[in-house]
Amino acid sequence: MRALASAIATFVLPGFGQAIAGRRLDAIAWALGVAIAHALVFASPWAFYAAFALRFASAVHAAACVKRGVAFDWLAPVALAVAALAIVTFVGLRRVFASHHVPSSSMQPTLAIGDDIFLDTITPRWRPLARGEPIVFADPCTPTDDMVKRVVAIGGDTVEVRCNIVYVNGQPARSVLLDPKQSYRDRERGKWDDSFASRYRETLAGRSYDVFHDVQRPLRDALGAPAGDVHDFPRRQMPGLPACAGATTPPRGKYVEGKPGAGVCDPQLSYLVPIGTVFVMGDNRADSLDSRRWGPVPLALVKGRVLGVWLSTGEHGTSWSRVGHVH
Repeated sequence: MRALASAIATFVLPGFGQAIAGRRLDAIAWALGVAIAHALVFASPWAFYAAFALRFASAVHAAACVKRGVAFDWLAPVALAVAALAIVTFVGLRRVFASHHVPSSSMQPTLAIGDDIFLDTITPRWRPLARGEPIVFADPCTPTDDMVKRVVAIGGDTVEVRCNIVYVNGQPARSVLLDPKQSYRDRERGKWDDSFASRYRETLAGRSYDVFHDVQRPLRDALGAPAGDVHDFPRRQMPGLPACAGATTPPRGKYVEGKPGAGVCDPQLSYLVPIGTVFVMGDNRADSLDSRRWGPVPLALVKGRVLGVWLSTGEHGTSWSRVGHVH
């Protein structure tokens, strides 16, 4: 019973069982090893599983140490120090990392329905969000819900979308066709079904990532899109500023006229992103409710940068192939 209790305590506080059994160096090594493994989540979400394995191994080793009848001193200074280190590490990691479950396909192909992602909640406090980064934030229209989208423009930028090309401060984001018709699984009202999209590689501010557009885009591009596109933003046919449905306060930001006589696919009318906010869009551009509809996201609502997928449980259960960093 004493060995089992030590194992359980050590799983929660790595190195604790070794410390109370008098194995001071082992205790310090296990505590530091688990702490380092947790910190390496910044480098790879797989480190989360490595940390779990180390916790389990530490617990087994602690049980073995106690079972051998080594001195059992609950008040050993090293035991208290190891426990304090483990608690500080746990509390610190809970503040640095958070998780979010992806419920929709609005971030396909980057994130799929059922992905669980790690968030870096600490660096946004001192390093400003950058264009091209995926983030999680409280829904501006329903603050009790969280959303995940990609930052397209930051406060002070102008942004517009013409013929599926994103323009930030008048400069186009490079877009290269990868697949004119790619299938993916989507879920509507609890039912899974095949959906299709054209896949492009977009590059914004030096960051490259893949996005989905409707399957008609390659044909429109080939024909020169003479009538523009329904996904253009801002649209002159819808002159109101983007805002939440039923909003009682005027939306921030404003429209800025471009050069007169511009072609339908050229910059012509842009949206000036207010300072202290970011303009976000889903990677599934034809199937995403985002800043084009309800406006910019205040920085106060941002919860963290997306680090990577640590677990994915979609239509067919767990998919380990999706574990890893996102771009």
